[in-house]
Parts: sequence; C-alpha cells; structure tokens
Amino acid sequence: MKLVNLKVLSLAFLVGMGFNGAARAQGTALLDADSLDEAAGMVCENSSILTAEMKECQERQSKQADTFRMMDYVWHGDNFDVLQVAQKMIASADAGAPQARAMLTMMQTGIAAAELSIRLKPEICTALVNEMISGSQDIKTTTPRAYAYLLAVYSRNAYMGARKQRNDVEVGCVKGYWNKGYRNFDKGLAFCRCTTELIYSALTKQERQAMFAHARGEQGAQDTAWMQKLSSKAQPCVAILRSVPVAPAARKPG
Repeated sequence: MKLVNLKVLSLAFLVGMGFNGAARAQGTALLDADSLDEAAGMVCENSSILTAEMKECQERQSKQADTFRMMDYVWHGDNFDVLQVAQKMIASADAGAPQARAMLTMMQTGIAAAELSIRLKPEICTALVNEMISGSQDIKTTTPRAYAYLLAVYSRNAYMGARKQRNDVEVGCVKGYWNKGYRNFDKGLAFCRCTTELIYSALTKQERQAMFAHARGEQGAQDTAWMQKLSSKAQPCVAILRSVPVAPAARKPG
C-alpha cells in the first residue's frame, strides 16, 4: 500500500491551516484523491484533524464543550461508511515504513496548524460547527473522488454494511436526543448505546426490519411485537437519562 505522497501531505497542511475549508465553502476542493491509497490517507488525516479541531474548541469555549464533542461524534457517524474502509487500510499498513512515518509526521503538523488557527481565531469553531451541520464538511463534499474510491470498496463488503446499519441506529438516537434539547453528551451517548444494544439483542432480524420500516414512515408502531419487546426491557436505558438537564436547542445537527 502506498501510504503517502506529496498530495496527501499537502492536504494535511492545507486542512490544518484552514485553506481547504475556505475552498469547500465555495463548493470546491483544493485537493482530491487519484487512487484508493490516496483516498485512505486523505480521509484518515482529515478525520484526525477534525477531531483535534473539536478538542481545541472545547478548550477555547468550555461552556460549549458538549456541542463540539457532539459534532465530532456526528461527523464520524455520518461518514462511517467510507471511514471504516480508510481506517482498515491504514491499520493494515506497516506503521514502521518510511512512508507511514512521513504521513504521521505531516498529520501531526496539520493538527498543530489547525489548533493554532483556533487559538488565534476561536470564532473558527462556530464556523466549523455550522459547516458540519450543513454537511459541507462531509467527505463526499470535501473530497468526492476519495469518497467514490472508498465507497466502491464499502459497497462490496456486507460486513461493513451491517456495521454501518448498527452505527446508524446509535447515531440517529444521539441526534434525536440532542434535537430534543438534551445537552449532556456522555449520558446521551450511554443511553443510545444501551438502546442500540437492546435493539440488537432483544429483536430478531425481521423485527428490526419492521422497526426500520416504521422509522421510514412505512407503518405504525402501535401494538407491534418489536415495540412491546423493547418497552418491556427498556427501563435500564431510560434510567440513564433521569438526571439529564435540558436546555433549548439553538441548532440541530442533522
């Protein structure tokens, strides 16, 4: 696997300095992938830099820390299809190879540049959140060719598809929790992980399909077998939310 080249290294620097974000706001990307290997490197670097940005925003604006944690979580959830392909490719590469070490060094440089940009201009945090809510930070928008390379691999892998479906259940639950005005991210995530585990342990595959159909508006939920099963076993999950404070939601993440 060709882990890194000048294009991937340049992307890390440009994203870190905020230049690629400006281009994305205009509907274009400064750099994109010309191969599957490039796509994996670009997407993993962009993921790491975005997480570092959200962590720096938490430091700069601690009162909004849960918002930045939420947006980081939602971005990775919304892009989970191609992220899992890229992460698997990077994980299978030789970490001691010169190219891998070079990519790590440049990614660290990009992260440092991104963190510095936020320290100098904390208002970048609000702009980033707005872009993430609008979807303009999604991989298919920022690097559409990289997205296409990785999506082709994802589309042929049934196991990855099943992982994404389960991930979508959890992420959708967290979005619903947030959109109702709850602002304790840790408890919301714990509740949704509990609920997702319940859905996959208590329901049969057929019952889950019926539940997903209901979520798409194809049938009602009243008196269904799956709803009765979940309701009878949901108390441990519901109990997680008992002490969660509620605040009005200013923006919805999805």
